Amino acid sequence: MSKQGVKRVRWRPVLAVLAVLACSMFASNAFGDDAGFRVLDGDISLIDDVYYLNTRVDYQLSDAAREAMHSGLPLTFELQIEVERPRPWIWNQSVASLSQRYRLRYHDLSGRYILTNLNSGESRSFAFESAVLQAVGTVDALPLIDRRLLDEGEVYEVRVRARLDVNGLPQPLRAIAMVSRQWRLASEWVSWRLQV
Repeated sequence: MSKQGVKRVRWRPVLAVLAVLACSMFASNAFGDDAGFRVLDGDISLIDDVYYLNTRVDYQLSDAAREAMHSGLPLTFELQIEVERPRPWIWNQSVASLSQRYRLRYHDLSGRYILTNLNSGESRSFAFESAVLQAVGTVDALPLIDRRLLDEGEVYEVRVRARLDVNGLPQPLRAIAMVSRQWRLASEWVSWRLQV
């Protein structure tokens, strides 16, 4: 067998895998599912001179993310929160920013979903995927900012966005996640006005 023949045989499986991967990515992008994250509603309340955030996020996993989770890969959800002072003519002034992070694991032996709040370390276990996604999407009385840090009479804007953090994925999968719509799961920024 010639050297050219050996090279062709060696590259065939690699090209076949790449072709299947590309086709699956384009098919998932073209036909997609109802996957995506949406901030549904929210409000800000003042209790004992501290502003608290209440919000609801609808988390719908893509088939790729769900399959990865059921294969043992943890998924990391991040709720990004920003408090800004709107200013005319130039960009808003950042007053505070915080992040609530959660890790979701599927435990194959028990068939349960383990949700860990990475900020507090608290873990909870759920029997159903729908229940764990509802739990991670329910944010009640999250301390936002002390009233004394804000100027009396000023108007502020509180912005919230939910996203799947793909940086914690294994390197080969991370590269795929950066270009595949199945992994680009993030809500739009949603904002509320805060009058001090």
